[in-house]
Amino acid sequence: MHSEGADHHVCATCGASASERCSRCKIVYYCSREHQISDWRKHRKECASEAAAPTVDSIPISPAPIPASAVTSPVSVSSAPPISDTHTASPVKEETCLTLDEDGVRCPEPATHGHRERRCRIHHAQYRNMTKSYKDASRIVDGIDVSAIPDQSQIGSLTEYELATSKARLIKRYLEAIRVEKKGREIHHKRFFLKIDDAHKMRLKVLAKRMVGAVEVLNALLTRAFEIRMDSDPKKSWVQSFQDTPISGAEKTTTPLSRIQNAGEEDAQAESVMQVLERSDAGASQKKASSQERVEAPSEADDPIEMELRAEKRKYLDELYFIRESCEDRIKRRITNPKHREDPEIIRAERIRYDTQLQYMRRIVMHDPVLGQKALDKVSLNDLLLDPDFSVEDFERIWILLAKRMAIGLLWWKDSTLEALAMWSKGDKSGNVANLGKLEDRYPVIGGWVYNTPHKQNMTNEGWWYLLDATRPEANIENRYMRLCNSFDDMHALFSFGALGMMPSPSFCETFSPTFKHERSLLSLCGVIICDAICSPFPSINGPIPTTKPAVRRGHIKWMELESRAYMFGAIRNEPDPFAEAFVAELRARPDLFIVITRSETDPGRQTEIFGPTEDGRPIAQWRFRTFEAPAATLQNRPRGRGSWTVMRSLTDMLYGSGDSVKVDALGAGLPTLKGYMTELAGPKSAGWLFHFKKFPVKYFVIVDATPNRDGTELGKEVAWAAMRARGFAKGAKTSIKYIRASDNVLKKRSEELLGWLPSGVATWKVQTVESQMREMGAGGLVDMMAALNV
Repeated sequence: MHSEGADHHVCATCGASASERCSRCKIVYYCSREHQISDWRKHRKECASEAAAPTVDSIPISPAPIPASAVTSPVSVSSAPPISDTHTASPVKEETCLTLDEDGVRCPEPATHGHRERRCRIHHAQYRNMTKSYKDASRIVDGIDVSAIPDQSQIGSLTEYELATSKARLIKRYLEAIRVEKKGREIHHKRFFLKIDDAHKMRLKVLAKRMVGAVEVLNALLTRAFEIRMDSDPKKSWVQSFQDTPISGAEKTTTPLSRIQNAGEEDAQAESVMQVLERSDAGASQKKASSQERVEAPSEADDPIEMELRAEKRKYLDELYFIRESCEDRIKRRITNPKHREDPEIIRAERIRYDTQLQYMRRIVMHDPVLGQKALDKVSLNDLLLDPDFSVEDFERIWILLAKRMAIGLLWWKDSTLEALAMWSKGDKSGNVANLGKLEDRYPVIGGWVYNTPHKQNMTNEGWWYLLDATRPEANIENRYMRLCNSFDDMHALFSFGALGMMPSPSFCETFSPTFKHERSLLSLCGVIICDAICSPFPSINGPIPTTKPAVRRGHIKWMELESRAYMFGAIRNEPDPFAEAFVAELRARPDLFIVITRSETDPGRQTEIFGPTEDGRPIAQWRFRTFEAPAATLQNRPRGRGSWTVMRSLTDMLYGSGDSVKVDALGAGLPTLKGYMTELAGPKSAGWLFHFKKFPVKYFVIVDATPNRDGTELGKEVAWAAMRARGFAKGAKTSIKYIRASDNVLKKRSEELLGWLPSGVATWKVQTVESQMREMGAGGLVDMMAALNV
């Protein structure tokens, strides 16, 4: 071996002196073969480009031929490149392996095996293993008697459990053979030959079609086996009812994880539910990442088909890592401070989060009969997911159900939260829920129970906090959470937590007024739920405007006067209630500010109540206009409007309007109108409205600004002030300082009511009042002046 002085070259791995270098690029040096192998993952991407460019080291020292004894065979260990035993380069270009590695990088090993030496030793052995595997599988696929595969009618007529499961085992063997052959043929052209011939292409199409049919038959057999097993079970009726619950609705995208990762797409809903499940486990993503970085050196015994099928499963297992570990392991991993491990409240919170996730996964498994059948006799989620019979298709079934978290999944999450709270009630360290429902109302799933206990009672503040802390709602999806509310108290609590920052404000708050997020939060905390708020589209119009329509009278023009008023739509408690009655009384007492229509859902027909300012004995409309003739004038000296109004949208229309166009003779055309809120809620496409999923009666209202053509700022503040007066937080006429201090008092008192139970070790909260913020910003003098002058 030729070796230079130790001070000339250093090892790329450890920095020690080195005399051996990469036999491909002739640039990078190593002190040993082991260090070259450990550096190969980093060096492999640079090796090819460096080898392509001529270097000083790659030029022969002399034109004399190099003796054969001076060139040694390259070392081939694992997937690392060989190290040449000589320092002198060979002028003969070395052919490299044509195979692509698992990550799509061309193998740099010399091609020494196979037909015309196309592959390196390791990849040639892998190619032989793969070819044998998929050809053996092909013989199984072609050897299956197609007549033995039952159709749907035959499956439905099965009555014996053993017969159904035996047929399922036959179809499973058939399906696995299809999967192996299909995967082998795909790897054959993607990694080893880099192109596909017509025979392979046709066979792949046949296999894809057969796989679809085999999956459908296997699922039907497993479902039938589950049904037969449940026939004699007293829980049959409610278990089947649970499985029949539709899961379609909120999310339409149900892309499996394997297709997302293979195609480079993003499934926002599926990703979001994984974020929900990981929410309370900050270390899960790091643990998952470290598990994905494990790399095993390839060997001649590897079968690429088995490796890729394992990798597909590993993607799902890595995603679900944090709920596959035990609760005790999770606590040890997450709570590193010894003092915190002795805090029973912190431990209880971790157990509640863990068991909520586990109960949710149990519902997913129980909902699908195929998963339910495979979960038979499994003692844990790990036991199910790591079972060899649990296929990629089964993982995809779980993934699709996870993507439905905003449909039926929210109800499951609520039930799971309440059950976890029952397991770890205050003072109970057992985690036992033996008293939760009767024995016939429990179904065993992966080492636990799913309970047929309808949670009709109100959610506790603790329950809402854990649910919202885990799910973290996005903006404009409050309507989906409405299905979790069993009463107005539930709805009030939900929107109160939202007002404290656990739900983003809907987008209509931004368009109504710059401060309406704050006002809507105050209203929610007081017990007034706002569903929609619309400001006037003509805030800059103040009086009649000239038109181009010809006038009848000489020397006159036609003028038009438009009035459009800001309004908000919402609901208060329908049952007799001191606050609701006081709030309506506050609105009624200010006809100079409000025009109001209310509708109780317990009243017959379309009965409503309207109060506020009137003209000619009729309530003022939300949208109206009139035209009249007058001499031309500047806008500063415009004439006063006169004549009768044409009503485009009355107060009754705001609840029951049909949305039809209204013909306007003065304009010679029809103008579109909006449907009423009650009309929308009764229509077939009302799922997007806040009250669509409501289960209890309320009293609806529409509050209209008595002053036309302005944005919603003043209306929002005046309605919030009326609510705070009705709740007892404010008195007398509204001034800036009284409004600020009343709103601060609302925040402080309601925060204490909603979050006073929360242990400091689990989470901390602090009310940042408007007055304290102003003082922190250096505006304390202004606050004091407003208080002194009462302005």
